[in-house]
Amino acid sequence: MSFKQRTAVLAFALAIPLVLTTAGPAVADSTRRTVGAGETWVVASTTRLSALTLAAGGTIAAPAGDVLTLTVNGVEQGSKLTATGGTTTAIVPGTYRGDVVVSVTEAHDVSFGGLTFPFRQALFVGPTGVVEARSVRAALLPGGRIVSTGEAFNGVYVDGATYTLKNPRISLKGNGRNDFVGYGAAVVANSGARLTVDGAVIDNQGRCAPASWPTAAAPWWSRTPASTPPTGCCPPTTCPPSTPR
Repeated sequence: MSFKQRTAVLAFALAIPLVLTTAGPAVADSTRRTVGAGETWVVASTTRLSALTLAAGGTIAAPAGDVLTLTVNGVEQGSKLTATGGTTTAIVPGTYRGDVVVSVTEAHDVSFGGLTFPFRQALFVGPTGVVEARSVRAALLPGGRIVSTGEAFNGVYVDGATYTLKNPRISLKGNGRNDFVGYGAAVVANSGARLTVDGAVIDNQGRCAPASWPTAAAPWWSRTPASTPPTGCCPPTTCPPSTPR
């Protein structure tokens, strides 16, 4: 297979409508859902709603081995780290209205420093292409945009693949958690990935939410990127680069 054949383009991936087939979770037919105090809703599969209300003391949970992501009109939101120094997130109480999607995806666990970080990302790319089971399709907006206001959410994770991001527009406003593994970064390349970022605009504002995080084993290139640095979360000598390199 040639380099061009093995290279995918984000713009094409984002053009795919949110129709989850057998390659990904099914979308349940629902309209409104209320989770009261003391109640737990285990979301068996990705569910679309017109309104979701979570009362204080209520819980929305994923099946074992999976993680949840809440999007409203395509924007990831409502996720908050469960504890200072913790690694998992939970949906915070509130009422969410619009095109509400509670996505159930396979946990992408990354271990570091004796901790396990259950990554959630809008787009996960492996050696064979986009991995639907780990991609939150509801967070892929038209025009190559990914927007998040919640915590510890990643834009794109490329793992051991050759991939091109063409004109991505990524905005992560919530805090990340660990910049050593890129937990909460806009773009992560890992496991020998060969990643090209072309014409990116990345606007991150949360702590520990770098624009990009390439590992030592994942060479990558950027062309005419425009991005903003993260708010400080560690000493300058140990923080990841604020712009693609």
